[in-house]
Amino acid sequence: MKLSKRLALIVACALLGLILMAVYALSTLRTEMLDARRHEIQTVLSLATKEVAVYQEQERSGKLTHEEAQARAVAALAGMRDSKNYIWARTSGALGLVHPNQDVIGKVDWGKTLSNGKSNFQTYLDELANKDFAFFDDISKRPGTGVEAPKIKGKKKIPGWDWIVGFGAFVDDINEVYWAVAIKFVVIGLLVIGAVTAMATVMARGIYRRLGGEPEYAAEVALAIAGGDLSRRLDVHGERDSLMAAVARMQTSLRDMIERIQQGAHHVAESSQSLSEMMSQVGEASRQSSDATSSTAAAIEELSVSID
Repeated sequence: MKLSKRLALIVACALLGLILMAVYALSTLRTEMLDARRHEIQTVLSLATKEVAVYQEQERSGKLTHEEAQARAVAALAGMRDSKNYIWARTSGALGLVHPNQDVIGKVDWGKTLSNGKSNFQTYLDELANKDFAFFDDISKRPGTGVEAPKIKGKKKIPGWDWIVGFGAFVDDINEVYWAVAIKFVVIGLLVIGAVTAMATVMARGIYRRLGGEPEYAAEVALAIAGGDLSRRLDVHGERDSLMAAVARMQTSLRDMIERIQQGAHHVAESSQSLSEMMSQVGEASRQSSDATSSTAAAIEELSVSID
């Protein structure tokens, strides 16, 4: 695999890691924000239940009649509201007790019918059949604007009086915060990826300049030279002091040195052959000299016999 592809793979892995981290962080952020909103709803309903419990206790102690206790509880719950948020209360028969819309008070309203054929309020009753508290995700219109927005609603039973109190909070602001943070993550991720890509590009160019080619090609050439192959043509890129340029010079130097050695060996062979011929001539001259000496000795011996 080429060095450029390896560096591109590193950048891709970094990008994937950033995406996974961003998805996890955004998911965790959204979950925590929704959990915090649910905790707020549960806290408000818990306070409302304790407020009602005060008047229930006064009823049990005989300080207030049943009607008086409920009337004061209704007044207390009606006072727990502001311009945007409020607590409502109904009986299990959907009779309105507390609501900012006075037209709802004293009337039975089961709410809109859902796709399963049940009304909103009947769904609340079914969910609260075996527990005292439940959350419901719904779409409601914002007061004053009429714009529909996602909303989390909490419902809680009032033991002893057969009441159900509720409180809700819109969560479209959570979505806005979520997407605002998501956009920031995207911008930061793009900046990080840009920086990593730039660094990888600079590193790749620096490595290519120092190597003079791909690392695999440099290793292949070095193994070929180590195996005695000095004939291949090297493809050198980059600076004169790069690794491949040095390998090319080394290959040229080794080739020249071997050629000089071969030439020297050829000269030595020629000199050896000349020396061998000269030794043959010397040997022939020595043989001839020996024969002459023998002939001379024989002649002297014959002359000596003649004299005697």
